[in-house]
Amino acid sequence: MIKHFKIFILLITATSCLEETPKDNIKYPPIKEKEFQTIIKKIWLVNAHLYNNKKFTQIPRDSVGNITNKLLEDYGFKKEDFKKSIKYYSENPKLIDSIIKDLRDSLEKVFISISHDVIEDDQKSTLQESSKKY
Repeated sequence: MIKHFKIFILLITATSCLEETPKDNIKYPPIKEKEFQTIIKKIWLVNAHLYNNKKFTQIPRDSVGNITNKLLEDYGFKKEDFKKSIKYYSENPKLIDSIIKDLRDSLEKVFISISHDVIEDDQKSTLQESSKKY
């Protein structure tokens, strides 16, 4: 009986150490890297607009999902394609890092190209108003 028990424990130990391969492993993303980057960039810009213009935006806050679906539709993709692509790129750290770096660089270029006179004037007036309070 003890011999059978030892064999049983050995089998359980051996099978628990086996590495399982995921069944839903994605070999190729449905959305290529550049298109994925463009879609993510536009989604981030919509989110940034909503966050920065909470009181003045014409876009309802709960419509980001609809905007994302419309954007995917415009590029000829489905929601499932987007989910699979997110999964694929998330499982490949070097790819997602390069996508994020490229996104950051392109958003930086957009930010630099925007006239900052209005922003600087708003900051100066805010500082002047807050200094008057004290």
